[in-house]
Amino acid sequence: RRTMPHYTRCIPTYGRINSGSVAFQAEGRLLQELGERLVASPEVALVELIKNAYDADSPSCEVRLEEDGAALIVADEGHGMTKDEFVGKWMRIATDSKLQERVSRTYRRRVTGAKGIGRFAVRYLGDDLTLITVAEDAGRGVKTKLTARFDWPQIDQLSDIRDAKVEYTLQALRTNAPTGTMLEIRRLKTATDFASQSQLRTDVLRIVSPLPALEAGRFKSSQSARGSHEDPGFRVTLPGSEQERGDEIDLANLVLRNYWARLQIELTGKDLSFNVWFSSQVKPKILEIKVPNSIAGGFVADIRYFPKRKGVFQAKGIKGQDAWRWVRENCGVAVVDHGFRIVPYGYKFDDWLRLNLSKSHSERDWRSTIAKARFGIPDAVRNRPAENPALYL
Repeated sequence: RRTMPHYTRCIPTYGRINSGSVAFQAEGRLLQELGERLVASPEVALVELIKNAYDADSPSCEVRLEEDGAALIVADEGHGMTKDEFVGKWMRIATDSKLQERVSRTYRRRVTGAKGIGRFAVRYLGDDLTLITVAEDAGRGVKTKLTARFDWPQIDQLSDIRDAKVEYTLQALRTNAPTGTMLEIRRLKTATDFASQSQLRTDVLRIVSPLPALEAGRFKSSQSARGSHEDPGFRVTLPGSEQERGDEIDLANLVLRNYWARLQIELTGKDLSFNVWFSSQVKPKILEIKVPNSIAGGFVADIRYFPKRKGVFQAKGIKGQDAWRWVRENCGVAVVDHGFRIVPYGYKFDDWLRLNLSKSHSERDWRSTIAKARFGIPDAVRNRPAENPALYL
């Protein structure tokens, strides 16, 4: 390293050949890297597509299998895409449109995407995509239907991504045609039979359906005073029994309302507050402290506690066996951002809170320094498993 500058000074030169600038180049398989390498599992890929429906102000997103599982359909009732939006947003890699437009146009939802590459997650599910989108095109004064087909393996073979031409057709429709977007995915790469793979259905629903009975505090969705409509909510339908899903939501609300104890934590700036309710109390006990931190937006946590005792759900209008089944299947921690759960927090085999470690060691004290300082466990209670709250967890 020390002799290199001296060496380069000794190289004879005979005149400049040329100078200029060089642009970056990318091969067609760049889209494969974006779509398949950044997605960890089929449910994550599917959620990226469901998020697009949410950002498009759709009241619902339907996922269904057709032709004996040969095609996976993801359809919404959102505002769709005009040809200009298709060219300028869908076909532009890493567009910053969602960074510029932080809320949706109709219901003022906080948009969930930011990097502009989520749509390429469809590649994780299948090699062939047909996109059909209907939108109100103000520039043309009509509703339009755009159809485009993507053959991903063919695009991968191209040496220059600029040669990746996608054929499309554009049609004018009657004014009463419903808007929305449908993705038809074929040549599927992974098993997507949700009806027979209950775990995949469960994982997807857990991500896209945060429990409505839990309190989101100041992060709860709200519409602006001007130029917005009342949000009808967002419903996701997967292959399977919709009636069972509706019963499950009712059960969740009933269980969570009948907590034995509840803790709500809120961080705003350096102000950290704890609110504690027991089932017999109307007003919470409150603790407020100052905590230096680097969490710019703060957070809200809502924790419902159900001790493993007989009679917890007695006379609550709910069958105890069903309630405990629901608690066992849904206990843990979920981190939710913009209405969607962030994986992998609280998932199976992911003991990021070291709860299994505490259980195996019969940990009898809180791990949190705040809890140790403010909610200490008396010695007499610490050594009695039946009364020790840390052992309940």
